[in-house]
Amino acid sequence: MSVRQTKYGQVRGVPGEHEGIELFKGIPFAAPPVGELRFRAPQPPESWEGIREADQYPAVAWQQFFEPGSFCEKEFFHNENFVCSEDCLYLNVCAPEEKPALPMPVFVWIHGGAFLHGNSHEKEFDGETFVKKGVIYVSIQYRTGALGFLTHPELKEESPEGIAGNYAILDQIAALTWVKENIAAFGGDPDNVTVAGQSAGCMSVWCLLHSPKARGLFRRAILQSGYGFAKADRTEEMDIRAASALMEKMGVSTIRQLRACGAAELRDQWYAVKEEFGELGWGPHADGIVIDESVLDPTASALWDADILIGSTGNDIGWEDGYPLRRGAIRFGENSLRNGRKPVYLYYFDRKLPGDDAGAFHSAELWYEFGTLSRCWRPMTPWDYTLSDIISSYWANFAKTGDPNGPGLPHWPAYTRDCPAEMLLADTVESRIQRP
Repeated sequence: MSVRQTKYGQVRGVPGEHEGIELFKGIPFAAPPVGELRFRAPQPPESWEGIREADQYPAVAWQQFFEPGSFCEKEFFHNENFVCSEDCLYLNVCAPEEKPALPMPVFVWIHGGAFLHGNSHEKEFDGETFVKKGVIYVSIQYRTGALGFLTHPELKEESPEGIAGNYAILDQIAALTWVKENIAAFGGDPDNVTVAGQSAGCMSVWCLLHSPKARGLFRRAILQSGYGFAKADRTEEMDIRAASALMEKMGVSTIRQLRACGAAELRDQWYAVKEEFGELGWGPHADGIVIDESVLDPTASALWDADILIGSTGNDIGWEDGYPLRRGAIRFGENSLRNGRKPVYLYYFDRKLPGDDAGAFHSAELWYEFGTLSRCWRPMTPWDYTLSDIISSYWANFAKTGDPNGPGLPHWPAYTRDCPAEMLLADTVESRIQRP
């Protein structure tokens, strides 16, 4: 396997499932956020001597796992034995074994999970489909729960910028900075990066589009099933109340004491806070530094005019017809036109998955996007595999040029005043007019 030189040292990958593809697992993009670095912005990783074997996926951020037999456990995590650690700030790269003659576009994936769970290497995620279609794939991890979002006056006093919380978003920015500085060594184009995410990953992308600190780190964005959801409307005051509730449960009164607490107990109590207060804990909020206040403006588009692909699923968050996320995607398209931005590409995934009556549930499109239908328990049909090839091709084309269209694919028109088009991805693939 090849050895690639990064800013911090050399890494050696392992063979992918397909010939000519190489995986680099568990590359650190930040120092372990432990001890005094708990509840602080991510710091650069230490350099290393010799060759680092990038052959193991990293531990996942601290979280609780789904009950055996529950819907999400059966669908996405069955028989997975993940280990939790605060030392979780790693990314994975999937690239051609032979460095290409010309730099390839880069697709950076941010996982979902309500900002409470999830990881970079869930079984539905796989970069090999993207690499086969001419795109370098990167998946990243970030801190979850209170470790990623704790907001407290003491932390604001510690900060040179007078802010607290949003550490998970800063983790994502650190990962994108690593991509900017290092992806050329893997054959990627640092000036042609698409950042994509689903659910909490989508909300993360929306925050990044409103982050002055993320400017220049990516050119395009894909927002899947997250724009328009209430969690994006958090305030600093909500997060401070959540921190107070957590500290009371932990029996501490200072951040120094909270930093000394065990991560497992801390995790259990931040879930307890979540159960008691619902949307109160945990997630990003506008602080004017990491995330601009414009993220809260329902008429806003973004801080800069990125290429955007956005949509949701037919039974998203248990709603019929995908409401409110479907309406949120349409509103985004309208906002882009109102603000003089590029037209967006709008989709609606409504393939009712075989095997039960769950329909086009939240996260259902992931199997298709990543070309991993064979890992799913469901009795997929030939059409499901065809649909997967179409969807992954659209996503790869968008990462290349900002336009999902390509040879052999049904034409996908952009959302414009004259043609407010929504692309249906279901039992058929066709564009439809979707009036706001």
